[in-house]
Amino acid sequence: MANPHRGEVDLVVGDRTYVLRMSINEIAQLETLLDKGVNEISAILGNDQDVRIGAWRAALWAALQANHKGLTLEAAGDIMGEAGMSEVMAKVGEALQLAFPANDGGKKPNPPNASRAGTGKR
Repeated sequence: MANPHRGEVDLVVGDRTYVLRMSINEIAQLETLLDKGVNEISAILGNDQDVRIGAWRAALWAALQANHKGLTLEAAGDIMGEAGMSEVMAKVGEALQLAFPANDGGKKPNPPNASRAGTGKR
């Protein structure tokens, strides 16, 4: 079962559940496989007008590596075929969103209260 606090997402395919995760290692593997940086990969995966099956298969493969090490690229393609393209896109997209949480606008958290027990004068 996926742990969303660790950036994990469940992909249910028939009677099997795969746990997807896109940590630094998986993203680096995807960059290496596609020979593209993360921003370019994001643009490719986000292009609804020119969906790249190979890029999505590679992204699924990378997302599977954290919890299903050893699955091949072809096996990821088989899983994608069985799960359906829209389901894979949704789940891999969710894993990517968990890997890059929304920015809080640059706000810094309030610092903890300073200790009142000091050694100097007030």
